[in-house]
Amino acid sequence: MSPQGVFNTGVTYVPISWVIIRRGPIYPAMFSPLLLIITTAMDSLLLGTNIYLGSVVGTMLIFVGLYAFLWGKGKELQLSRAAMTWPYPW
Repeated sequence: MSPQGVFNTGVTYVPISWVIIRRGPIYPAMFSPLLLIITTAMDSLLLGTNIYLGSVVGTMLIFVGLYAFLWGKGKELQLSRAAMTWPYPW
């Protein structure tokens, strides 16, 4: 096993663990589709491959879905905080 692999795995697991502790296990899974977008962009920039209309539409759908999820999760957190402090608004 190479030292680069160990370092890369450690660098990956630390932020994922931190996000899971702070927000729950759904958040890291929601950001996995962004890796596809980053890979497509880097492939186009570095290797000069073409990006087709289907890729652009798919990218837009991923962003809309991610935004909708984060918006809904934020609303859910606001409602749960309001419900926890309802009788005592201070």
